[in-house]
Amino acid sequence: MTGRHILTPKERPDYGVIVTAEVDGVVRVRQGYGLAVVALEHAVEQLEALGGPIKILAISTPDTIMTDLTKGSRLYRTPGNRLALNLPEGQMLARIGRSDLAPPTTTPQGERKRRMRLWKQRRNS
Repeated sequence: MTGRHILTPKERPDYGVIVTAEVDGVVRVRQGYGLAVVALEHAVEQLEALGGPIKILAISTPDTIMTDLTKGSRLYRTPGNRLALNLPEGQMLARIGRSDLAPPTTTPQGERKRRMRLWKQRRNS
């Protein structure tokens, strides 16, 4: 274990990412190998090759799984006492320019960030 990561930088490409998505109404799982960004791009390409609309449900790496196990729920209360959910999928998809596939956020702040990422990606393409 290296700090907040369970794998060393050299080990991470061996595990890559696992992406769970709904493709045309059917839940599919694909794995990409390599560094997280490259692995995620590869897994998304595999899902897109299936055809139909894609809705990303979860992206898992050894580190995100460890966070889920050690820190527990990603649910938290906002300053306005509303329940919210902190998901890493939006940030991970933004790194590959695919915020359009991110699951919806549950807070107004999160939704503003998601819309800003989408706007920037569209402007840059």
